[in-house]
Formats: sequence, structure tokens, C-alpha cells
Amino acid sequence: MVPRHQEVLRRGDTRCEECVQLGSVGQHPRRSTPFARTRLLAENNRQLLLGKSARLHHGRRSRVLRSDSRSSTGSAQRAAGVIGALAKIMPNSGGPRSSRRKLYAHVVDSILLYGAPVWSTAALKRAFMKQAESAHRRACLRVIGGRPHVAYEATYVLAGIPPLALLADERARLYGRRREDAKDEERLATLSKWQEAWDRSKKARWTHRLIPNIRVWIERRHGELNYHLTQLLTGHGFFKHHSRRYDHNQSAQCPVCPSSIENAEHVFYHCRGFSEERERLHSLLHEVMTPENTTRLILASEPNWLAVASFAHSVVTGLRDEGMDRRG
Repeated sequence: MVPRHQEVLRRGDTRCEECVQLGSVGQHPRRSTPFARTRLLAENNRQLLLGKSARLHHGRRSRVLRSDSRSSTGSAQRAAGVIGALAKIMPNSGGPRSSRRKLYAHVVDSILLYGAPVWSTAALKRAFMKQAESAHRRACLRVIGGRPHVAYEATYVLAGIPPLALLADERARLYGRRREDAKDEERLATLSKWQEAWDRSKKARWTHRLIPNIRVWIERRHGELNYHLTQLLTGHGFFKHHSRRYDHNQSAQCPVCPSSIENAEHVFYHCRGFSEERERLHSLLHEVMTPENTTRLILASEPNWLAVASFAHSVVTGLRDEGMDRRG
């Protein structure tokens, strides 16, 4: 019997299909289908984990604020618990595809954003964001299969999920609006603010160079991210330039091209060590891939996306094997 107020995430049947068993409501236990799990989880979290919504509509303002402050902290802790459970079925390499992972991440958003119209006030927002942003980023990293030190900004863009602060502001603006088109209007406003912040930021400039337009990226009609393609798009991976940040005794020079630094741009676009793989890619794309045209090429068609993803897999696997040989 699954206890009330508890989520259990576990492997499903012999087909190894992810399945989510939700806590019971009253005497009616509920079990999701693979296509409905996100809605059920979100509903379950709203009803069972954060069952204080009625207070938002009462006139006892001060009591609501005190209650919501405690609820916000608890929400971050509960979201972290959900992420820990989801991590078991969403390893960086392998596991569900990125579109399925994104559905799971929206469950975390549902937990974190509950009550946003109240705690989006300045004082509560600052206190809550310290805990909540960390949990939110961990969920987004699982979506893209990213390494731990990928910048927040790049993580959100690749996952196609706006930063938590922007989502909270959007939820607060929607509160009290009843027009059917309000949600679309506010999401466009959120995207505009997100794009401005993306252009101004001094972090994740390699990802910005590849993906300058957020809306074009998140509205694509095809393309699943994975551990290998994410290394191309973030610049974080088995590159000596990146590894040198944590091991200053290691040289950042490319062993094949000694005059060049082994970073993502060099490895994927110029290194002679992967010239054969790169030539095969260019023949499939019918065009030479550069950092400036990468997004256009991979979004042009699904075969293009798959070709670049296969190329990234070959390069990252080769780098990993070379690193193991050097250490061996």
C-alpha cells in the first residue's frame, strides 16, 4: 500500500518502460500510463504535497505569507527529492529521450512554482530562489544529459525551459487574468525577457554562438539531445582545455594539432584527428558545418540532426577512449 503524501518512482514492466506509481487520494490509488504520467504527477503534487492552495484565496494576508514562506522552502526540498528519484531512471547516457525527460522536468516546475503569485514578492522570492534554482537546474541538466559544470544559462536554453525566476514572474502575471489568450501573451513576454538576458550574459558564449535565437531553438519540430551532442553544444566534455580547469598540470594542447588548443570548436570543426568523420558529415549535409551555421543545418531536417548527432557521438567517444589510453 503506497502511503498518502508519497511518490514512488520505479521501473515498470519487463519491457523496462518507465512507470510512475502515484500516491493514493482517499481510497483510490492511481497508476499513470506512459503518456499521462506528467499530468498525474503534477496533479498529485498540487493536491497532496502542496495542499495549502485554499489559503491563497482568504483575506488573512499575513498568515498566508508566513505559511507560503514555509511552503516555498518545503517545495524546494520536495522538488530535490523528486529529482533524486528521477535521476535513477534518467542517467546522462542512455535512458529516456530528451523530450520525455522534459516532461519529467515540468513536474519539478509544478512543485516549485506552486503559490508563485504570493512568493514572487521580493523578499520571499530571494529566499526561495537560493534553494529552488539549484533544484530547477538539476532537472534541466537531466533533460539535456549535461555535465555538472554547464552554465545555468546554457542549461536552460538547451532544455527549452525558461529560468525559474522568469517562470515565477510569468505565473504571477497570469494570476488574476482570465482571458484565454493571456497564457500565450505572457509566454511571449517571458521569451522576450529570456532572449534579452541570453544576449547580455557573459556566460555560455559558446552555446550562444551556436544558438543565438532561443525561440527558433525551442520551437523546433524535431531533434533529441543526448550526452554526446550536448558536449558539442555546451563545450563541456572530454576536451583538454575544459579538463585543465580542474587539473592545471595537464596541457590544453591538442595531441594531433600541437599548435591548437583542444576545445570544442577545434575538436568538432577543425581537428585533423577527426577529418574522416567530418568529411562524411559534410557529404551528408551537402555543406561544410561551421559554428555559425550549425543550428540552421540541424534544424533544417531530421536527417541532418541525426547526422550531426552521430558525428558528435563518434568524436566524443574517440576523445574518451584517447583519454583512457593516456591515463592507462
